[in-house]
Amino acid sequence: MKPQNELALIIAYYLSRLDKTGYLELGYKNFAEATKEIGRILNVKPNTIKNMRDEFDPYHQNDRIGWKRELRGSRLKVLKAFQETDDETLFEIIKEMLQNNKFKDTEEHLDIHTLFSEKSSAIKDKEPPLFILRGPTGKAAEAFFLEYFERNAFPVAGKIIDSRDFGCGYDFEICDRDQSYFVEVKGLASKTGGVLFTNKEW
Repeated sequence: MKPQNELALIIAYYLSRLDKTGYLELGYKNFAEATKEIGRILNVKPNTIKNMRDEFDPYHQNDRIGWKRELRGSRLKVLKAFQETDDETLFEIIKEMLQNNKFKDTEEHLDIHTLFSEKSSAIKDKEPPLFILRGPTGKAAEAFFLEYFERNAFPVAGKIIDSRDFGCGYDFEICDRDQSYFVEVKGLASKTGGVLFTNKEW
């Protein structure tokens, strides 16, 4: 599947799940305008986005019947990866895809491609990992780290380089003379929980 179609499929899931609220939150007046503009941004035909949305409709509470057929592997991956994501975080994910001109160079885009690269035959035997983009929690954690670093020069003093959009597997680099330190920031939305690392981050 082409990278732009991978993104289109996730956005179509969003448009099916949130229905009218979904495209209004993105700033579009109606669904036709949404598919036209999203198609232009992604270089995908608007009708392709509509058809993708219709495939997810039977799984969401909206007024459309959709396509009553078993989801294909790529669609099932999206459904299982995002169904536990709350609406606010899902909106942040979609907004990042559409508004960040450098999104294709980010770690998150690589994570999406990895999600689709897994063998479709294995998807029914095990749950795919819940996909978590750098949403509100992650951004808050990164902002906290930057503020804390500026005040305390911790974990080490030096010049800090923002590497979040470089797709290099870490968020910040701290340079202290001839030594470099690499920082990956993770945040939790509640008092308990876990964090996920991609292969690149490891």
